[in-house]
Amino acid sequence: MAFLGLQLETNDLNGLADFYVNRLGFRLLFHSPERLDLRVGQTKLCFVPAEGDAQPTYRFTLNLSQGSHDQTLHDPAGNRIEITGDAGLSDGVVRFSLPVEGVATVAQYLRGELQPPPTLDSIGEPGTRLIGDADWSFLLVESDHANAYFVIATVPGDIISELKVLEYPYFIHRWHR
Repeated sequence: MAFLGLQLETNDLNGLADFYVNRLGFRLLFHSPERLDLRVGQTKLCFVPAEGDAQPTYRFTLNLSQGSHDQTLHDPAGNRIEITGDAGLSDGVVRFSLPVEGVATVAQYLRGELQPPPTLDSIGEPGTRLIGDADWSFLLVESDHANAYFVIATVPGDIISELKVLEYPYFIHRWHR
């Protein structure tokens, strides 16, 4: 099961609405000056206005198994979207990048705090680590705090819980579906 939800910040709600609905064909759930809610497979993708002059950008992977081929796009806000068509995965957001200082420390924290513990924990390219489950995962990427923007990620789980990731503006909700 893909991420159930992601809430991200942006400075371009209207541009994102046009891009995701008209260009990519995602279902519009709600659009106002304060919020944009979209449905992409199993994931509810929400954007809210960024605070101040921040220009948040994110990187995530969407699985669209019906007639999709691998490609990388950038939306109007500068988010990097990798699209894949893996029939073995659920449709929706399947991977989300979290920039962190100290990939090993954050991975150890997530392994200890996420309940039930992640079943996937693999070291990738230098400075990266994939942690999560078979259908959803966080790609921890070595970076500085300047690249850490607000995220609420909702992932499937048997125990309903909320976790703040150390000193980062990252929140992980486990939700029984």
